[in-house]
Amino acid sequence: MPGTKIVRGLPGGTNTISNSSTFSGWLESTGLDEMLLNPCSCIWGEEPPPPPLPGERRRPQANGKNARNVVVTEEPESGIFGLASLFGGKTRTQTTVQAVEPKGSSSAFSFWQHKSMTLLDLYSDQGEPSERCGDINFSIDYDFNTQTLKLKIIQGKDLAARDANGLSDPYVRITLLPDKKHRLETKIKRRTLNPKWNETFYFEGFPVNKLQNRVLHLHVYDYDRFSRDDSIGELHLPLCQIDLATKPNFWRALHPQVKEKLGELLVSLTYLPSTNTLSIGLLKARNLKAKDINGKSDPYVKVWLLFGEKRVDKKKTPVYKCNLNPTFNQTFEFDVPWEQIRDCSLEVSVMDFDTIGRNELIGRLMLGARNGSGARETNQWGDMIAKPRQAAIVWHRLKPGES
Repeated sequence: MPGTKIVRGLPGGTNTISNSSTFSGWLESTGLDEMLLNPCSCIWGEEPPPPPLPGERRRPQANGKNARNVVVTEEPESGIFGLASLFGGKTRTQTTVQAVEPKGSSSAFSFWQHKSMTLLDLYSDQGEPSERCGDINFSIDYDFNTQTLKLKIIQGKDLAARDANGLSDPYVRITLLPDKKHRLETKIKRRTLNPKWNETFYFEGFPVNKLQNRVLHLHVYDYDRFSRDDSIGELHLPLCQIDLATKPNFWRALHPQVKEKLGELLVSLTYLPSTNTLSIGLLKARNLKAKDINGKSDPYVKVWLLFGEKRVDKKKTPVYKCNLNPTFNQTFEFDVPWEQIRDCSLEVSVMDFDTIGRNELIGRLMLGARNGSGARETNQWGDMIAKPRQAAIVWHRLKPGES
């Protein structure tokens, strides 16, 4: 692929990517990128949050000492005097979700909740695989002195067959997302479903704090000489979930490749037992699939409250014209007694509005304790129950379904 660095099977089975090989990577490895992007905080510390801007919407999540606001804002990020763009970066719009806490209260957003509102959340929906693809064994080590991440791809087990002979010719492609430009690959193992690679890969010049924002992507392919290589399965591992000092060894199930990306939706859930109020906040969506001929969609979100399989109450947002990254900032409340909170669920559908004809489904998800559409959906519901009066905020990957 043009512009993509791929290394396969170097002598000795050792492959290396240096983060210092590019100027932007050198800035990151030395910590100068943060100073260029935010010099004031590096020198004088973080500034207190400014007062709300005109038109900025702050939505209270609870009353009393646990009250707080969730603010969705968009701001330009260009660095000191625009130097970021001069060093190969781009002036871009950075969208943030900010929790505004009352003074003196402890943060209701834990480290994991904060991470789930970043790019990492795109790649961390690791529920049970929808089909059996096999397992992969690998280990991770980190040298704190040289700032080098060491990844050893050990073996695979019971991989899915992709060839007519009932076997595969598997190899592993490795990336540290969000960087897709630099890729490493293992050697190809011929005619086997239980390959043993035992290859080590080195990622040099990655400070541990930068790795917290990276996602290890392992994608196992079946090599085909005369046609496009077939996907066997993949997995995404956010490195913020790993204790790098323990040198962990993993056996992980591979997941089928996600072929159709419908977009993501940022959802908050809150339950107030004192008023039996279940609140769902639809904050924003990103990268929605285009449904119209102009390459856009006219999205809105429809929410049904269900008890069992019975639909009880419906709410919906306004329509946002020609927008694949809408900011909804809508909150809906439902009356649900505490003793029934585990028996109900919320069906969330992102729709494309059509003036003529039937509205089309872009993607959906089901939030609930028993019938969630994935592990992330079920876990968010559990967090809401475990921590009443606190907002559980999660990015969800939309799933296909019937409108």
